[in-house]
Amino acid sequence: MKRYIYLLFAVLMCTIMACQKEVIDVRDFGRVTIDSISPGTGPAGTYIVVHGHNFTYLKTDAKVHLNNAEVRVVTMSLDSMLLQIPEGALTGKLEFNFNRKNPTGGYNYSGQVDSAATGPVFTVDASAIPKPMIMEVLPLHARVGGEITINGYNFKDGSCKIFFGDTEGTITEISSTQVKVKVPKITPDTISLRVEQGVYKVHAGEFVVDETPAGVKEIFWSSWGKVYKAVMDENGNAVMTAIYDESDNTGVYPSGLTVDQKNGRVCWMDINKIYYGSMDGTVPPTLVYEFSGEVLLQDIAFDSQDRLYVTVADLSFSGKSYLFRVKIDGTGGEELYKLGDFPAGMRIDEARGKIYWVDQMAMAAYEGSMNGQAAQAPKVLFDASDGIVAPTNIAIDDTHIYILDGSTSACFVGARDGSGTLEKLPISAEFMMGVGDLEIDAGNQYMYWIVYDYQVNHGTMFRCKTDGTGLQRVIEKVPEAYHLSIVL
Repeated sequence: MKRYIYLLFAVLMCTIMACQKEVIDVRDFGRVTIDSISPGTGPAGTYIVVHGHNFTYLKTDAKVHLNNAEVRVVTMSLDSMLLQIPEGALTGKLEFNFNRKNPTGGYNYSGQVDSAATGPVFTVDASAIPKPMIMEVLPLHARVGGEITINGYNFKDGSCKIFFGDTEGTITEISSTQVKVKVPKITPDTISLRVEQGVYKVHAGEFVVDETPAGVKEIFWSSWGKVYKAVMDENGNAVMTAIYDESDNTGVYPSGLTVDQKNGRVCWMDINKIYYGSMDGTVPPTLVYEFSGEVLLQDIAFDSQDRLYVTVADLSFSGKSYLFRVKIDGTGGEELYKLGDFPAGMRIDEARGKIYWVDQMAMAAYEGSMNGQAAQAPKVLFDASDGIVAPTNIAIDDTHIYILDGSTSACFVGARDGSGTLEKLPISAEFMMGVGDLEIDAGNQYMYWIVYDYQVNHGTMFRCKTDGTGLQRVIEKVPEAYHLSIVL
């Protein structure tokens, strides 16, 4: 029995080794043809594209020479290849040779295939400016002053120019394979992106010049172990810095965060502790309060009397969650409401003396008094019967309450008094996936949130009108983020 297993294993290994090269689908009776090369003139270092038939799948099976100088094979396929002209090469015809044999014997084709071919002449001219090749543009949208990257080949410093429509952008960095350029001051629109170099004008595709977000000056958010701040410049581009991190001898759990703009403070939480620091990060973190028991602090808000409001979730799930209030100096702690299930996001309206929160397990949104249970029993505004499945956070303006639902990756809006129906905003689920917090700019009627993409290890801050229309990207490549706060 063992002998048959060993024999089967040996056959399998031979099969695998024989498949190290793919079989060529022979065309034109096996004749290797070189249809074109582009460009045909350039200095040493120029990248050229060769088109033809019956090449090879593996670049290691191709050898190309120019007057006995070996040419670098960058990429290879059956009908095209990318080459780079070496230093010291002289003008001449390109010579192509292909290895057709498999290392285990036999040939890697289904019929007779030529193994050599002579191509057209490539003229080596040190003074020539080669034609640029565009491979990709990242990203395909940005605001005025934002920087984009163009990847490709044959970019030449001093000769290369990038045009957004008819307006030239400022190149900040250039190599033979990459250009970084800033978007010039032009009207937000979809325009044509163009690379000009020497006599060549190469279309690089359509590009969207984004609108500048109005109103927002600074944005704060919490991440694992860090508190971030983004300052928006005149064009709406963000300069991001971590104002607090692990080196400050404090923790940051990515849950609630709030800003006391009047006193220049930012407050955040670390599982069962509340801290505050300064909006510029210069004041060392100060511990405000530490909670006992198995709890997880979910969200935090600040009033004008230097008091913090916190939703405290019971991790033992024994019905001991509560809504808590404490002064910024850590005194005067008091329980405002007993919350039996698992509370999450919370907001206050100091002008009306109201407090609002959602409960994930109860699948409901509530209204209460900032003075607690004695002043007003919790009022259910919306619940599962209105379409809520797993509410994670909320935001409010003068007339409406906005509810994030983590289960459906949706945002719902309804009247703040709970009357009428709850409506789902027309925002695609892909732009609401895993959103932890929502902020409202009531004056300009915008809502802000962050979506984190674990595959690329960064997120995007979005905004749209409070009716769910006009989706825009505010900040790209945001470090992992959960709760945020905006300063207008």
